[in-house]
Amino acid sequence: MDLDAVSICARMRADLQNPANRLEGGFCMDNLQAVSEELARLNYMELVPLKAKIAEAKEELITSGNENHYIYWAKKVPGVGNARAVGVRDGSGEVLVAVVTDKAGEPDAELLAKVAAYIEEQRPVGAKPIIVGAVGVPVVVRGKITLKPGYGIEEVSAAFRRRLQEHFLQIAFSKSNPNLSYHLVGSMLFEVAGVADVPEYTLNGAMQSLAGSFDQNFTL
Repeated sequence: MDLDAVSICARMRADLQNPANRLEGGFCMDNLQAVSEELARLNYMELVPLKAKIAEAKEELITSGNENHYIYWAKKVPGVGNARAVGVRDGSGEVLVAVVTDKAGEPDAELLAKVAAYIEEQRPVGAKPIIVGAVGVPVVVRGKITLKPGYGIEEVSAAFRRRLQEHFLQIAFSKSNPNLSYHLVGSMLFEVAGVADVPEYTLNGAMQSLAGSFDQNFTL
């Protein structure tokens, strides 16, 4: 049974028009029951993504001095692409804030100083923010590919590098730790124009995903 909106509406229309269930001047209970079940499925389809968005919004809610607030403050500084913040739960008031540039790179001392100065003006009394720069984790993709006729290895390699760089920007300092999926990298390589097959490839010499920690981001 298809549960997309179009299919549900089509079944509802068919149930309403079903001659076997039609009574003079109205519809029988079987007819109305079938329609109500389809309506329930349609409502469920609409509510599930809505509930997910509400939960995500609550997770990202900015309140005075919470971790999301530090991320917001850091991103207000020109040149900052994203940030992570983790409060140290030991009563010290320390908040670790790691920053990545808008190019998904490691910030220099000048940018870190600007972030520290801005957060210092905004922070709650008693908070002790510690600003650090993202540490780049070098990634080497090495493998063998089969080219389609008319394509050269240089143009295919360049296209793959661009695609991988875009992906690094997307996952740099995402909500969770920025993991680099081995299988996703292979999928991206296979989808590059000119690639007919990918017999084998490695990430940093291994056939497994790479995990990043609090203050790390991937660089090609």
